[in-house]
Amino acid sequence: MKCLDCELTVSPACGDRRDGTNRRDVLRASAVLGLGTLVSRLGLPAALAAGVPANGRRFVFLYVPGGWDQLLFLDPREAELTMSADAYKREVERTQTDTQYKDGPNALDARYAGGNYFSARMYRPKGAQAPFMFGPATVATEQDGTPKKAVNLVGLCERGVPMSIIRGINMGTLGHEPAFMYFLTGEPAVGSTGRGTSMPIRIAAKMGERAGALGDVVTPVLAMGIDSFTGNKGGQYGAFMLGDLSDTARLLKRDAGLFEHDAVEQALAAFAKRPGSAAARAGRSSEIYRQLRDGSDRTGAVISSHLDQRFSFLSANDEASQKVRAQYGLGAGSSTRSAGALAAFVAQSLKANLSQFVSVRFAENFVDSHGGTNLSHASGLYPALAAVASLVDDLSGSPAPAPLKGSWLDNTTICLFSEFARGARFGFSGVGKDHHFASSCLLIGAGIHGGTVVGATTTVGGMQPGVFDFDQQRVLADDAKPGNRQRHILPEDVGATLLASAGLDYGEYRNANPLWSALTQSPF
Repeated sequence: MKCLDCELTVSPACGDRRDGTNRRDVLRASAVLGLGTLVSRLGLPAALAAGVPANGRRFVFLYVPGGWDQLLFLDPREAELTMSADAYKREVERTQTDTQYKDGPNALDARYAGGNYFSARMYRPKGAQAPFMFGPATVATEQDGTPKKAVNLVGLCERGVPMSIIRGINMGTLGHEPAFMYFLTGEPAVGSTGRGTSMPIRIAAKMGERAGALGDVVTPVLAMGIDSFTGNKGGQYGAFMLGDLSDTARLLKRDAGLFEHDAVEQALAAFAKRPGSAAARAGRSSEIYRQLRDGSDRTGAVISSHLDQRFSFLSANDEASQKVRAQYGLGAGSSTRSAGALAAFVAQSLKANLSQFVSVRFAENFVDSHGGTNLSHASGLYPALAAVASLVDDLSGSPAPAPLKGSWLDNTTICLFSEFARGARFGFSGVGKDHHFASSCLLIGAGIHGGTVVGATTTVGGMQPGVFDFDQQRVLADDAKPGNRQRHILPEDVGATLLASAGLDYGEYRNANPLWSALTQSPF
């Protein structure tokens, strides 16, 4: 099953130190040594100044917090749209699932305060077959039903962008933090404390075992507004944490407060060019001296490259920044935490070789509503989906530099997820949904077999996680008795799948199985 009937390849703040050295002195010393502390933390690339392109697969993790309603996005039901009102009432009692797409107090096809319409319809991309389809929140429409935004996930699938929906993931908890940590690490949390290693860091560490698999980037793993767990991996793979877009300039640009008078700056530059000391030449302390010099050179290369300018797109008026704002629907006054700004940050991070593994949390979307309607939930979810569509469109239309081949999307795998889902029925008051175990995620890009759906929720019992046969790569009937290698899909299976998509060993996910039918490569 293929879209378009074609083959889809397509820091904590530091106060004054007890030894009498204050924070400003530490920063000035870092500047003298080429921001040595930062260098040792990031492993800045010597090749960046020479224009050597990055290599290796890229991975992007996009988190929509709050628990999304799968009936509105990745796991919709069509019954209400094809049945009479009386027949549908009987269907709700049989299945314990109530969509209320077109009837009831939560009906769609009405204007919400945010100015969007959401039609009571499913979106099955042309060329894709059941069960591949998206729910109503995927596309905001005008009042006449036409898409409000030209670029959306449905149209991208029709253009040949590979997408696979993973349904029926059993999250095993209804707590926000434990569920998020479980998905991110593939290991159940201990209470509200995460354990294990985040997926991006696992993949980076595995790639680090291969020559040339890690790109020559500023920092391998970058996380914005999202937790990260290094686990048992080397510190060089730990995520560099950013709060929002404004932190990027502070990372890549020497702050004006760190500059001294011209004469001092000239003296520092002259000192940096001096040959090694006699002790260094004699071999004493030579390794640490080499590291300091290397760090100075690397940091200088990054700062002199003005990489920070790639991330000033919200305020700069150059042509490149204007194009970024147009691509992501941003205005000059857009928030640095808006979904569009975060998605643009991801694209710039990849294309500017800032990082190879990027994770962001869409902070301004509100789906954790226990008293909301379909309209309010869809309006809270849609900005993230629109931003993801803009990101995919950007990467698919941007050629990657040699030695990479094709577009940036051809070299990037995206995982869009939430911590769990909302329930299959509205509350006793007629509105609002509580937390629900079964969730879904969307995989896009490199290594993904497009137009595929892996896993399912049950047709009765209120959308419980379905039992999946990992040998046959199919879902069992609701009343089937599980056998060997037949169980619910778990977050660790998604982690194993992403490792397998890049041809990496997934054995460290204990008892995990890749979802091979979602991938372009398979052992069968």
